[in-house]
This record gives sequence, C-alpha cells and structure tokens, in this order.
Amino acid sequence: KSSVLLAPPLLRSRSLGQTFYFWVGFAYATMRAFLKNYNQSPRKVRLVADLVRGKSVPAALARLALLGKRVSDPIAKLLRSASANAGGSPDNLFVQSIRVDKGIVLKRIMPRARGVAGRINKRRSHISVVLGKQNES
Repeated sequence: KSSVLLAPPLLRSRSLGQTFYFWVGFAYATMRAFLKNYNQSPRKVRLVADLVRGKSVPAALARLALLGKRVSDPIAKLLRSASANAGGSPDNLFVQSIRVDKGIVLKRIMPRARGVAGRINKRRSHISVVLGKQNES
C-alpha cells in the first residue's frame, strides 16, 4: 500500500560500553512525528487513535476537528507536524501507523477512611505517527 518501510534498517554504534541505534536513510525519518509524555491515559488516547488509523491526512484532520475529545487537538497537531516533515502536499499522504504507548506513571495518594492511603495513578502516553504515500492509480 505504501513505499515507506515500517521498520527501516538500523545502524548500531558502540562506544564506551554503550550501544546506540539510529535510523539509516533520510527518507525514513522524514514522515515520523512523536509526542512524549502526553498527560492523558493511553486507554483514552487509543480510542481517538483508532479513528484516524489508515485514513488520508486531510480526512483524518477533518474527523479530528469535529471530535469532542481532549486528545483530538494534540493528535491533529502531530499529524500536521508529520506531514510537514514529509514535505510537499499532505493530500497524497495517509496515516500508515499511529501507536499509543504507556508513558511514565505519576503515583499520588488520597487519604481514605481509617487512616488508609489510597493510591492514584496519573498515567501518561507516548504517541508516534508514521505517514505513508498513497499509490497514484
């Protein structure tokens, strides 16, 4: 469906006992965008991410503009950023993959009855978007 690889080859570099991996090739890194530590739980963010997966970029942006979820604005901004990284017009791009991963969890406590402390987990999300080019046919 696309000419962009999901898993481009990695180049491994070792120095001082540490191993670093980085993407090989300029074309692979241009259509990706990341949002780290977004302050909403991954479960809620995945509901919106599932709506735009596989759609063209203009259709996904139109869908997000009418959606009444808090995460729709950051995902729309992320799509615009990825399409700007690709260069050219976003009309021939589609959302090849959008992934929502677990970020850091802030642990808080709330006082409960009889001197017990109840735990509250404030979850955060990492969102990554990969855009692909649609076939011209």
